[in-house]
Amino acid sequence: MAATVVSVQVGQPKWLSWKGRSEPSAIAKSRVEGRVRATAEGLAGDRQGDPIHHGGQFQAVYAYSLEDYAWWLESQGVEVEPPLFGENLTISQLDLRSLRVGQRMRIGTATLAATVPRIPCWKLGAVMGDQGFVERFRGAGRPGAIFGSSKRARSGRTTRSCSNQP
Repeated sequence: MAATVVSVQVGQPKWLSWKGRSEPSAIAKSRVEGRVRATAEGLAGDRQGDPIHHGGQFQAVYAYSLEDYAWWLESQGVEVEPPLFGENLTISQLDLRSLRVGQRMRIGTATLAATVPRIPCWKLGAVMGDQGFVERFRGAGRPGAIFGSSKRARSGRTTRSCSNQP
């Protein structure tokens, strides 16, 4: 079975407060339908609350796997569903853990190049209501993948790995 984009999400910065900290964050995403323009800076309609640590040419799009969401429930008893982890793309039938830096994936007319795995900060703990979840997420080995982007991505489109070269 070919990998597919289950959903596309975008968000706008809002103030997030947790345990005495307060910073803008766009971890809360909303699903969008149809084609979404993807540029080197990210998806249309998506902004980052912390542009120093998120976004830009090498961190334009964050993807998380539907199967990894299921893993959280089945093996950890944590009830989560997309896009709780703040991903732009929820993907099915693609093991994002197997991607290497520079590996490319095509979605519709967009080409995404894997740049780094996600390393969550305190904001994921705030969303989960449990700061200890940040360490659990890191230790689970299911970080999702961050990509550099170009052109367009569309929900429901088939994905395929195009190249293992940067």
